[in-house]
Amino acid sequence: MLNKITKQNIFLIDAIGAFISTLFLALILPQFESLIGVGQKTLLYLAIGATLLTIYSFLCFKFKKINNALYLKLIMIFNSLYVLITLYLVFIKSKETTVLGQIYFGIEILIIILLIWIEYLTLKNEHSSQ
Repeated sequence: MLNKITKQNIFLIDAIGAFISTLFLALILPQFESLIGVGQKTLLYLAIGATLLTIYSFLCFKFKKINNALYLKLIMIFNSLYVLITLYLVFIKSKETTVLGQIYFGIEILIIILLIWIEYLTLKNEHSSQ
């Protein structure tokens, strides 16, 4: 499966994931604020971050002639920052996050960490094939 992920389509995969996160953070999770224990303001901040990641990743996918290694490194950094911000806002700052909220955001963080690892492997494969 990983051998089918290329330096071009990794950006599309990232954009789709960030878009799904945006939908959940902006439209679905606010309806369940009392169940997840994360306020709408926090969800909005995270949705803005996910939206920016969606746009960035989609543009990197769309303009395939760019320096993919640099932009792949940048998306890895941006994804890592998103994870750290989510950890801070949801798990450290908020004392009201419920177990259901912890499960949701824990799964989201694990998925993003997996994506960062796949991006790293893609970058490493790019360098070894040159």
